[in-house]
Amino acid sequence: MNRVFVIGSINVDILMLSDHLPEPGETIKAGSFYVYPGGKGANQAISSARMGANTTLIGKIGNDYFGSLIKDFIGKENLNSIIMYGQKTGMAFINVDKNGKYDICIFRCKQ
Repeated sequence: MNRVFVIGSINVDILMLSDHLPEPGETIKAGSFYVYPGGKGANQAISSARMGANTTLIGKIGNDYFGSLIKDFIGKENLNSIIMYGQKTGMAFINVDKNGKYDICIFRCKQ
């Protein structure tokens, strides 16, 4: 069996869907929102594990509510994991408009 090691970001993605992206200083109403486990490292590791490779994810999450969500999700994805804890779990706030244009603001987990 193939072995894959992924070292990378693990975070929570908060996706907001709206008709248009907000202008600076503008507050708009989102039509819907979703919360997903994410991060480039986690996404690659999950894809690898779903394709049948023995996959280990090495990354950092916070010892907080969102970190618990990530740990539960990773546990269900047949991943080996080496998790290091920081102050807070990384997050990505993603705004997407009806035409597929988007902006992203991220917070990275810190020690």
